[in-house]
Amino acid sequence: MEPFTLLKCIDELNDLKSNKILQVENSKQEILCNKENLVDIVTANFDKNCIVICDSLSTISENIETLKKRPSFIHLHIEIPLSFMMKKEKIASDKVFDFIQLKEENFKNYSSIYKNPSIKISLQSNNHTVLDKTAEISYIKQLLEIPIFKHTTLSTKQGISSPQRPSWDEYFMQLANLASTRSNCMKRKVGCCIVSKNKVVATGYNGTPRNLTNCFSGGCKRCNIGSMNLNGNGAVKNVHTLGTCFCLHAEENALLEAGNIRIDSDCVLYCDTCPCITCSVKIVQAGIGEVVYSQSYNMDSESFAIFEEAGIKIRQFDHGGIKKDYNFEL
Repeated sequence: MEPFTLLKCIDELNDLKSNKILQVENSKQEILCNKENLVDIVTANFDKNCIVICDSLSTISENIETLKKRPSFIHLHIEIPLSFMMKKEKIASDKVFDFIQLKEENFKNYSSIYKNPSIKISLQSNNHTVLDKTAEISYIKQLLEIPIFKHTTLSTKQGISSPQRPSWDEYFMQLANLASTRSNCMKRKVGCCIVSKNKVVATGYNGTPRNLTNCFSGGCKRCNIGSMNLNGNGAVKNVHTLGTCFCLHAEENALLEAGNIRIDSDCVLYCDTCPCITCSVKIVQAGIGEVVYSQSYNMDSESFAIFEEAGIKIRQFDHGGIKKDYNFEL
């Protein structure tokens, strides 16, 4: 990874003008700015690996939302247990309440700092010791294992894609996840996205067909009552089988939306869960070339056998690139 340049934002540095970028440079590894031109300098140095350091929470709070709009900016939020902070800052027992109150006020007054970070890290320790050198080394090693920090450069140089920009797999799986939020099925939310040559052909989600009552409003008795029920004696009996379910699966919905004319062997189907047997045979018949699924299902092996015989590629989605929350043990 390229060395980092420190970008120090100093509120009292009033002689810097926003139209004169990079005119104060202590060394090749350090750039000074003030809160008025912080965003301009970050933008001008998009091709460098910079760590932004501000000398006040107010400066960060005032600029964080604008900075987050920049494709090369990574908002890294680290949560440290209060016990860690109190030991590190040597807070006396009679000052604990004041310390906690100050932290709560900061959280309230500078709430934008804590909202929707690119990456959130929670530091945890069983012995609640102060962060010594050994703990710091352990923390840094774990930090460097995060996929986004494994890139040679975190910047967006010409011809190099930003590590924050999702891969095509990540992008289309997120579209499938978004489609699942439209589901009206009582059982589970599932979404699907069909793609050809990196262009969306169709999306779909599970639930009752159009013009029928939504599943969560009672439209599908099987999903609302369940596949098993109790008779008058308290014994389990079958009430509704899978064949009585009114809900379309997400894959079925997407295939119907796409139609046979728009589907060819170049098409890739992205789905929240591994397709069931019924959907698998329909995917084969439609002519899909590849299936990418997120979560396993209870009949994966049967579906795999169908796809293998039909010559259709199937693989599980790698979630590593889109993970945002990490717990570090020290």
